Amino acid sequence: MMSSTVLGNSQSIEDLNRGNTGVTDSSKKYANVLVILGSPKAAGSTYETKSTEGETIYSGFTYTLWKRIKEGLSDNYEFNEEFRKVLNYGKLVDELVANKYDIVVGLFYRTPERLEKINFTTPIVLSQNSILTLDKINYVERLMITMKDLLLGPMIFLLVMSIIFGFFMYKLEPNRGEFIDQVKNSKFKMSQKNLSYRRSFMTTVAAFFGEMGFLAENTTLGNKGLVLVIFVMILAFNFVLVLQAQATTFDSELQKRGVMNRENIKEKSLLCIKGQAVGKKFERFGANIVYKKDMNLEKLIEYYKENKDQFNGIVVDSTSGIFYQEDKLNLETAGFGQQMTSFAVSKDSLGLLKDVNKEILKLQDSLEQEKICRAFFNEDDAKSLCNV
Repeated sequence: MMSSTVLGNSQSIEDLNRGNTGVTDSSKKYANVLVILGSPKAAGSTYETKSTEGETIYSGFTYTLWKRIKEGLSDNYEFNEEFRKVLNYGKLVDELVANKYDIVVGLFYRTPERLEKINFTTPIVLSQNSILTLDKINYVERLMITMKDLLLGPMIFLLVMSIIFGFFMYKLEPNRGEFIDQVKNSKFKMSQKNLSYRRSFMTTVAAFFGEMGFLAENTTLGNKGLVLVIFVMILAFNFVLVLQAQATTFDSELQKRGVMNRENIKEKSLLCIKGQAVGKKFERFGANIVYKKDMNLEKLIEYYKENKDQFNGIVVDSTSGIFYQEDKLNLETAGFGQQMTSFAVSKDSLGLLKDVNKEILKLQDSLEQEKICRAFFNEDDAKSLCNV
């Protein structure tokens, strides 16, 4: 635990202001503050680094915002800060109820159950209920599945049609290959008849792939041949259109196959850090949530990758999840709703709550909070997170 001196666990702001703390400066109010530490990878939380001189430096969105709030309250408050890593936010709620802290600097989901025990500041970030998942199909897998499930049948159909129409084309236009140098000057030891049939076959194959040039240009212009050529062109044209449409639809469905949404999440088995309210949200969606204690998000991701056959993903709030997207780890947010997040305040610290809210509203009104937010989130994420 890294902190400055922390006031007694049972002392709230009101106790302190009644002169029970031994503090001689009665002109200021005193407050116990817990700042939740997270990973340096998740810049939305508070994290610690070391300066070149070895001094501990705290940074991240939540702490930068808190420092600005402190500046606005510096004339009236003195804050005693404690910094520590917290996995179970539910236990923090109990610590606030016990007046161990007056305010906790971290992004809390506002839930009815928590509101019965503690207060929340003005909303700070609009987070999205999200899932980190490995299930999305990559390009090579999509290609292989497309070849197997979509293109195999049409390729067999194309081969059969090419043989049939190639045969009829050769019979109706046996001389269509006479003017082609490849046929006339062929070095293969084949008869003119054999080479002409092969040419008719390949002409039909090319037509079914959308190349109509050989089909139209090399016709002998006989009546029967013309009818057959036009028929094959119409058939091939429609074949190409239908196949392209099916391929586009099939690929779109494949891309969605690994995507989690409200419709397919029921009965899915998902991991969640114990004490995080986002898990309860997904339980209401019908998902099976398995809670893991004593694991931060990095360790939970490792556990998920090792047991990916048992679990479909990890439920997280997007303020954390966006920093853990990788080549094979995707963040799914569509359809799961949004949630206001705030700092948590003891119910016995109403004066502090009022003053902190006033500072937050000032920062939001002046767009300073948005500037701070955009400094730690990329442009696309900031559009949804920072516009509170």
